Amino acid sequence: MAKVLLAGATGNLGRHVLRQLGVHGHYVRALVRRETQAADLRGFAQEIVFADLTQADTLSACCHDIDTVISAAGASVDINTSSRQTFREIDFEGNRNLLEEAIRGQIRKFVYVSALTSTETAHTAYLRAKEDFAALVMKSGLDYQILRPTGFFSAFAFLAGMARERSLPLIGEGTAKTNPIDDEEVATACVEAIQSEIRELALGGPDILTRKEILDLVFHAIGREPRYQRIPAVVVKVAGAAMGLFNPRKRDLTEFYLAVGAHDCIAPPYGRRRLADYFGALNRSSIST
Repeated sequence: MAKVLLAGATGNLGRHVLRQLGVHGHYVRALVRRETQAADLRGFAQEIVFADLTQADTLSACCHDIDTVISAAGASVDINTSSRQTFREIDFEGNRNLLEEAIRGQIRKFVYVSALTSTETAHTAYLRAKEDFAALVMKSGLDYQILRPTGFFSAFAFLAGMARERSLPLIGEGTAKTNPIDDEEVATACVEAIQSEIRELALGGPDILTRKEILDLVFHAIGREPRYQRIPAVVVKVAGAAMGLFNPRKRDLTEFYLAVGAHDCIAPPYGRRRLADYFGALNRSSIST
């Protein structure tokens, strides 16, 4: 049994990690920003610590008597977010604060969930923040594992609701390929990382799909003929620049979505769950409620 500090415990991935750590009998100290977020974690975490990664003084002693830190913490990639905090502030600087505390606490291992990066997408603010932090972990002197998944299934969940009411946006030709992976399978990799000797691991799902094929799966799941609104990439780029005047996070998200929408993002298959089944389960859940 390991004693684990989990950062990002209230996020989509973090909740899966938290449950799996419990199933495997690990002792968990969950790092949470606000008390209102903690209520549904108490049945899974033995300890809950209230802290903000971007405020270094709130992290004092959070790693005391901890073996392993798992960070699934990062800024949301929801384009509808109202937060103005940038990926640099959260994914890099916030996690750097946590890493420095982990070093002071003399932990054994640091596990970090980054994202799959390529030469065509590495320039984006989102991926620069993640990979710059990953580089710090590698140079920290701690044992570590860096996980680099492709897109999470949950990142596509909003499309199901949208498709019931309107056409789906298709940026460019939609021919770039990717193999998304289920959030729970990434969580499995996080828990396996506690004992693994692998330092870096790219994670993808079993099916390689074009961006248009992903949209087709959404329509198939809800039983509707595909309807698309084709949007030139240049229009999205201009819109992102305009949004950036008021919210830099949205500017950076637009930059990231344009990059991954235009270039392949494929990792070796780790997951076995299929995106089509995920969309089907989402549809059945929406019907039953």
